[in-house]
Amino acid sequence: MSTEQSECTDCDPGIVDCLQCKADGVDAQAKYNDANLPDLRAARTQYDTTRGDYRTARHSVALEVQELRHQAKLLVERVRCLIKQEHVVHRLDEAGQPEPAEAGRFVHVAVGRGYGTELRSCWWLTIGPDTDLDVVTNRRLRHVHEEFAYLAGFLPGLYAAEHGGQADAAEVA
Repeated sequence: MSTEQSECTDCDPGIVDCLQCKADGVDAQAKYNDANLPDLRAARTQYDTTRGDYRTARHSVALEVQELRHQAKLLVERVRCLIKQEHVVHRLDEAGQPEPAEAGRFVHVAVGRGYGTELRSCWWLTIGPDTDLDVVTNRRLRHVHEEFAYLAGFLPGLYAAEHGGQADAAEVA
């Protein structure tokens, strides 16, 4: 007796290939499918609806996404251009005159914001074993302080002029 026949107690061992067993299995599968068909159809309908909604939403923003990608690409190019226009910084001697050795590089990046323009300064300093970090840091800070003091002297008035005198220059400063 084969293993397949010994497992099947409802089958007549004389029937070749357990045809009755196979027919009963097909019948049981059909009953299972019939019992679960409504849930399967509901899941398929929900999937088709969700997929259609997703495609509609994706299509509706495709142009906006494309435009944002284009704007991001332009901004990256602008920043690259600014970085290529970096300025060389020279060390100053005791008299305040530039030395020939390069002390580093910097770039100012201006970013338009809803409240105005944000200015960022990026520095790449040449630091060696003989560099006095306190002196370098203090001179850089002095430069930034002097530069922003200069900007503070005329930017509030420029802001007021650009906004039709809506803001008093003293209020802005």
